Parts: sequence; structure tokens; C-alpha cells
Amino acid sequence: MVRDSSYHEKTNDSGGKSYFIGNPTTALVTAALDDAMTVYDVEFESDPVVKGSLVTDGKFSYIHKVKDGSDVYFFANSSSNTINTIVKLRGEFSTLQWWNPHTGTVSNAAYTMVAEANQRVTKVQLSLPPVNSVFLRGTAATSASDLKPGR
Repeated sequence: MVRDSSYHEKTNDSGGKSYFIGNPTTALVTAALDDAMTVYDVEFESDPVVKGSLVTDGKFSYIHKVKDGSDVYFFANSSSNTINTIVKLRGEFSTLQWWNPHTGTVSNAAYTMVAEANQRVTKVQLSLPPVNSVFLRGTAATSASDLKPGR
């Protein structure tokens, strides 16, 4: 059996792309994603790896949804380790708020905006204790007056 060690890309006249990875590996999926986009939707500056077994020690996960014009990110840490990392979010936000589902508290998130690959990226520090979760709700900046970095 011959193993394919690359990915195959197809493009169309409208600029669309598709990728086929016959034998996916972390390196091949990363290479295809890097080719498809220069700035990810969500990225972490330091890899928030949970030590131990996924079966016995949990994991760190997230999901991003858009609801009623707001970006909603949910970060969950089911491990016994604290997660400390800077989260990079594609785009600019006029507001970012932490929503704690355990206590019901809402607080403004401190963030900075930077340019990466000619796109705006918002950076926010995430510190998530063991067996905990948090929502991050953002309102996208829509005009120059909305752009207030470092809130």
C-alpha cells in the first residue's frame, strides 16, 4: 500500500479551493490550513496542551458562533490544570466581555489589536482554572469610531 505524504488542492475560476488529504497527519492538515488562510479564526500564542491522559485528565476546547450579530466564543477546561494563553481572534472588536456561566458575572475583557498578514487580529489573555469554562462575547467594530484598542 502506497501512503500519500501530501495534500491535493483544486481551485475553480471563482477563486474557491478544496483540499484532499488521503492520509491526514497533523503536519499535512496544518500545511493545508496554512495554504487556505493566512490568519485563523481562533489561534493560541502558546499551545494550551493539557498534561496527562484525555481519558483521566480532561481537555481544553473551544467553539465560536455568531449569534444576533455578536461573536460568541466558549472556552472549556475539563482538566485539572490551569490554562494560561493569549487567544488571537481574527478581526476587530469594539467591545469584548467575559461571561462566567458559573457565577453569572460579566466583565469587560482587556484586549489589544494588532495587524497580522494585512489583517486585524484581536489578542486577549485567557486564564482558565481547572474544570471551568467561560464565554467571550464580542461586538465587531463597524466604523473608525468603534476602534478603541486596549479596553
